[in-house]
Amino acid sequence: MSGSVEGPTGEELRSSVWALHQYIISLIAMLGLLLQLKQGQAAGSKSPFETDHVLILTFIAVFLIYIGSLATVKTLQSPTSDLAEFINNISVLFGFLAAILLLFILVPAFGWCTLGLWIVYFLRDVVTKESYRWALLSVLNKVKELFKGQENTKAESVVQIPNTGVLHTTVVQLQDAGMGMES
Repeated sequence: MSGSVEGPTGEELRSSVWALHQYIISLIAMLGLLLQLKQGQAAGSKSPFETDHVLILTFIAVFLIYIGSLATVKTLQSPTSDLAEFINNISVLFGFLAAILLLFILVPAFGWCTLGLWIVYFLRDVVTKESYRWALLSVLNKVKELFKGQENTKAESVVQIPNTGVLHTTVVQLQDAGMGMES
């Protein structure tokens, strides 16, 4: 027995992720058909656009984000990059959220239960996945680059700070701390 465990190759990972997306799309299609069946059974029943207008509009927005992020992952040049992994994680989360929104219309109690599980999974996913940390660090680095060339004296000239007491000392300390961060 060998001591090393090899992870899945890039191709195996892509095929398993694509299979997950096929399951999500199938689930959404099945729930959509059940919604049609539910609405068609009762004579004179109202459209979900009338009864659950906010849920339907939210479903449409979430579904469009899901499809857009899925298309973005497919068009990326390097499907194994950190950006592709991040967008794929977002895509999976929004795909399941779209299915949950349809469950809200069909069986509200079950929709609440699955939404609770989705929130727990989302929080666990954000805390444990490296791609979210990469995205956050990337955004923070971009913000740092935007503010890097600006001087603190510009902010002082806009806001008139009295030259007495604690405020002046705090501003000077912040200036000194800002100067140290630039190097």
